[in-house]
Amino acid sequence: MKKIFALFALSVASSNLFADKFVSGISGVGDTVDKSRYGTAMIANGHVSTVIDYLGLQKQQRYAHLTPAVSVADRRYGQPVDYLISHGWFDAALYIDGKEQKPIKWTQTLDTKSAFSENVVEYPDATVKTVAFVPANRKMLVVKKTVVPKAPSKVKFGFKYTFAPSMPAKPRDRAVTTGAFAEKNCARFVYKLYGLDVYRGEISITSTADAKVSFVENNDAALLESEADATPEKPFESVYYMTYEDDYDGSLKPQKNIDYTAASAAARKSALSDGFDKIFAEHKAEWGKYWDGVSVSIPDEKLERAYHTALYHMKCIATRWGFPVGIFAGSHFGGAYFGWDETFCMLALASTGKFDISRVSVDFRRTVLPKAMNRVGKYGRAKRITVGARYTWQTYDPKFAELEKATPGYWIEHIFHMSNISLQAWTQYLYTNDRAYLEKTVYPIVSECAAYYLANHLYETRDGDLIVGYSTDLERLGPAKLNAFMTSCGIVYTLERAAEGAEILGVDSDFAEKCRAAAARLRKSFANDGKKYIPYDKSKDKSINVVAGLFPYPVNDPENPLQKNAVYDYFKNIDKAGNMYSTGKSVNAWYAGWTISALVPYSDNVVPAQLLEVVARNLGAFGDTFEINEPENRIQYHPWFSTAAGNIVYALNKMMLFSEENGGIKIAPSVPESWRDFSYTLPTFGGLKVSVKAENGRLVYAELLGENGRSREISVPKRLVDVSKISGGYKDAGGYITITAKTGAPFYKN
Repeated sequence: MKKIFALFALSVASSNLFADKFVSGISGVGDTVDKSRYGTAMIANGHVSTVIDYLGLQKQQRYAHLTPAVSVADRRYGQPVDYLISHGWFDAALYIDGKEQKPIKWTQTLDTKSAFSENVVEYPDATVKTVAFVPANRKMLVVKKTVVPKAPSKVKFGFKYTFAPSMPAKPRDRAVTTGAFAEKNCARFVYKLYGLDVYRGEISITSTADAKVSFVENNDAALLESEADATPEKPFESVYYMTYEDDYDGSLKPQKNIDYTAASAAARKSALSDGFDKIFAEHKAEWGKYWDGVSVSIPDEKLERAYHTALYHMKCIATRWGFPVGIFAGSHFGGAYFGWDETFCMLALASTGKFDISRVSVDFRRTVLPKAMNRVGKYGRAKRITVGARYTWQTYDPKFAELEKATPGYWIEHIFHMSNISLQAWTQYLYTNDRAYLEKTVYPIVSECAAYYLANHLYETRDGDLIVGYSTDLERLGPAKLNAFMTSCGIVYTLERAAEGAEILGVDSDFAEKCRAAAARLRKSFANDGKKYIPYDKSKDKSINVVAGLFPYPVNDPENPLQKNAVYDYFKNIDKAGNMYSTGKSVNAWYAGWTISALVPYSDNVVPAQLLEVVARNLGAFGDTFEINEPENRIQYHPWFSTAAGNIVYALNKMMLFSEENGGIKIAPSVPESWRDFSYTLPTFGGLKVSVKAENGRLVYAELLGENGRSREISVPKRLVDVSKISGGYKDAGGYITITAKTGAPFYKN
């Protein structure tokens, strides 16, 4: 562990050029970038997703598994080696008075508040500014180029868009360009993609500047060339609107006969009619709605920026169906829906109060529940709470949700992801307190997952113990682990929530009793060595799975010595098992956030801060999180990895406000003492919010927000409190003061 924190001292401090919590950036010289902290700038709207490189282009080079391209969610090749299909990429060439320009120096920023990338690149005879964004409510990529010559000049600017999908094991002939049309200031590709389904569509590229349009490279690339006289006071400017329309609808009852050609024409017409300024303003306004109510402020600028980048990330990858680990062609597990990973994004959004988005993955799981049930029902016919539901490890959109998206391997034997699906469903209910949603959506999911576990995976030993049979727990531990601890905790959580749901709704009493009884027996057989919980029976491995009884599944009392010893033993040995794969010497952001969430129940305000230092060291140039980022060890996987981003948001929210399933609320349980000034408004379970402000290490304001007449017991660390400032009753509770807070007025005010 000491080696990890020693390495932190080698990290580069944040540049003062980018002091805004919503704006991050990087600068460089020439045509190079330091890839150790750079994974390009992501811009996306949950349907169209892409990245912009350091020169404001999409040059074809790799950034830790990611190559710049435009991707459209759920348009994929299918097995084997399933990937999202590239919808193209753009490049450009600049000539000033006939001389080709090469970059001298550059700066790139990502504004996560308004969701756009900006590049300023200096060339020998001009400076080029690029503004790029994916409009929040349009199937479009917008790129604005402004060329400012250093003296009056003849500017020639060539914008090239290539549409030639291919990758290993997926030959070019899977994507057929059925038409390549050059029109006034516009190029159109009409295509037919042979993938998991057959996708027919059109990509158009329209220039607002007069442009000569032609096709090159066997019609795989469109070239839009413009020439103009320009001066420093009157630069050359063109906006490029790229539209993406097709006939695919991945819902259970898909819309048929979608006229993608008409939709493409309408999108172009609307773009040209509305213009860049209006589209950009609408886009900013839509993102403004998302940021409305997000009010977390912490004194660590780098972490605060990372928090907001991670929340930006959550909206970018929120599709119609949930939260894939990424929407990138040829990378990020093909944009699949992992019941395991999506939950951490859902928790991030729910704990920030974005319930309209967090529910998307829960609604998706309810939509495809019949397919999950039929996978294990006799001859595909399932009955309620008998053999349950078996969701695939990696899931497609509803149209193909019965198919396993993952490539063959021992990960197919995971079963813990259904506990995460249950967890996200139950969490949505806990935050919203919506009984109708519990009945129609949450309970059906949780009860069928519980029924699956009861029918398929619990075994009684000769000694009379009830255990979980062989399965693959965390991938790093390998296949066929008996009575794996995390899997067992997840099953206990699912069984108990199913029973609780049945009891609240007054249904399925016999089933609820079975769930309670099985969960009680499983608790007694959690794998342990007499001193601490261990990853599986007789295990000698070190694994983060031993913290799972607190997070993600709060089934154990934090003061249970077996659980407490397991958590702190893992932290002590975290450098031996800090990544999901058997590689690296540090701790990835995902595991750091996961561990922090397990430490909050101990009100630990020391170790979480140490782990956040590691997170800060591993961040990308824009505060983005990688799956693994250890450039010093030459190990980098997947920039813009949503699972890591979700874990960091949830961990920071939980450090500031811990809402327990038993009704307890703690303010700032794991906020480091060095954070003297902080503020936030965050939701609690039960449909309420808590608003807090601290200055100079003392609480100055706190209020319970919600409908009048509600009250809760809220605990505040003694070090933050002057009891004379409390409104209402309170009591001493060890290291906390527990206050009876009521809605309608602050319960603490300095």
